[in-house]
Amino acid sequence: MSLRLWGAGGEESRGVEPVEAGSSLQAGGSGREMLVNRTLNPLLRTLPGKFERFRTEQIAAVDQAARAFNRGVKVVVVDAPTGSGKTLIGEAVRRMAGNRSGVYVCSDRALQAQFARDFPYSRVLMGRANYPTVYFRESFKPGDVGSVSAEDCTKTDTSPCMLCPRKQECPYELAKVEALGSFLPVLNTAYALTEWNGPGRFSGRSIAIMDEADLLAGALRSYVSVDVSQRRMERYEWNAPKITVESSWAEWAREHSHKARDMAAGFEGRALDTREAREYKYLTSLSSNLARVERDIASGDSPWVYDGTRERVSFKPGRVRSFGPNLLWAHADRWLLMSASIVSADEVMWGLGGEGMAYEVIRLGSTFPVENRRVRVKPVGDMSRRRGGADDGAVLACVRRILFAHPVDRVLIHTVSYDRADKMVRTLRALFPRRAIFAYTSANTRASALALYTATEGSVLVGPSLDRGVDLPGDLCRVQVICKVPFPNLGDKVVNALYHSGREGRTWYTVETVRTLVQMTGRAVRSEDDWAETWVLDKAFGDQLWSRGGREMFPQWWKDALTWER
Repeated sequence: MSLRLWGAGGEESRGVEPVEAGSSLQAGGSGREMLVNRTLNPLLRTLPGKFERFRTEQIAAVDQAARAFNRGVKVVVVDAPTGSGKTLIGEAVRRMAGNRSGVYVCSDRALQAQFARDFPYSRVLMGRANYPTVYFRESFKPGDVGSVSAEDCTKTDTSPCMLCPRKQECPYELAKVEALGSFLPVLNTAYALTEWNGPGRFSGRSIAIMDEADLLAGALRSYVSVDVSQRRMERYEWNAPKITVESSWAEWAREHSHKARDMAAGFEGRALDTREAREYKYLTSLSSNLARVERDIASGDSPWVYDGTRERVSFKPGRVRSFGPNLLWAHADRWLLMSASIVSADEVMWGLGGEGMAYEVIRLGSTFPVENRRVRVKPVGDMSRRRGGADDGAVLACVRRILFAHPVDRVLIHTVSYDRADKMVRTLRALFPRRAIFAYTSANTRASALALYTATEGSVLVGPSLDRGVDLPGDLCRVQVICKVPFPNLGDKVVNALYHSGREGRTWYTVETVRTLVQMTGRAVRSEDDWAETWVLDKAFGDQLWSRGGREMFPQWWKDALTWER
């Protein structure tokens, strides 16, 4: 089988000979030179101008991925640190394979927008709630409760939509048609799962390229989970199942699946307003999802947890591997999974029910100088819950010394909870009354706190959940502090169920901790000439994580930058 290069617009690039996998795609020497000269260099001429060259590690990754796919491998996993240029690797693999029916999937809308800026010929598609309607465009206010969007479509089998004159004029439908006609549609993971397992117009593509692939299991869990709010429970006059009686969960799910279906039937055969349309869609989806919960609990394929109360209902699967074959892997012929924190490809594939499929792993090292990305472990305190905050003072004293040593640098301080962040911020503001120290109290206010931090020289940002979606190159961050090792919270019922699901569950627990640490340390150093230092202050790094399996799981490029401080 030969690999053929296609241009940005989908037309075959003129004057480029097919490249035979296994001959010209060699790992080094003259084969590497042939690859660059005959294939990747011509490809560069069809890419946006920001891509001036392929780096050595990118060439190696494209080479190995092409070889694997030509051998019949279904899944290639690329474990590559921040700055490796994963998006370029993915696009080069798609182009070289003559792949005109691929789809690129990333974890959120911000990454979709970033990808579209890098590859303007791609076409972004999001969920209906992200698009206005024709008649009520002025009422489109994403995030507001009263926003009117394409999600409110009132079209039924017997009546047209009251928000747009025709389906062909709906902004969402126009965006979908454009994405379907594109050689590079860009979806976010939540939308991809919904579309693949609903209308299915993006199913059956020859390759799916998944960025932030280590988040796939969480996305799949969110997709199959079922939540019924307290408000709806009261309105429907439903009672929750017995929280601790697992045998009653499947029966409750079956009974209320039928109830939701019967309630949805009351909306059929007549014109609906926007409120009724929303309710009809919700009930239809709820009926289907509860039926799936009932089947899965009854079959025993996956442990489920009840994460609700007596007032609201919440069913979540402990593992999602039983859903992987039908809800994920069935929707593309080949898969390219990429992330800066794969850590364990075996765990990723097992967790997604793909361990029986043919897959190969490509691991890339970091091209950033080690001295520019030092991770300094200084175990000054035991931050575990059992210590009850006894070592908080020692950790705060160390943070104080770090801030004194960097009076004009921006500093990012990672905490694992809002409570810990609040305590630290109050103390630091008292110690540094003239320094701008920012924090936030919810995910909704994180963006505004980040904006203030990046706009203020010498500022400090303290908070949880800063391990992803934060890009702080250059002077935007010169120091990071990790106060506590980010072990998954065993108080979370899903985490607890996973941890106690056997040896694989304990492996997942360690892998997840390593992933989060790798992601945390990657927020500041974003290019080869960038630099920052990271401090890890929790004794648990050495006593629990490093010495109990974590040492073997951290990627070598990360361990190369590690130093132990007294």
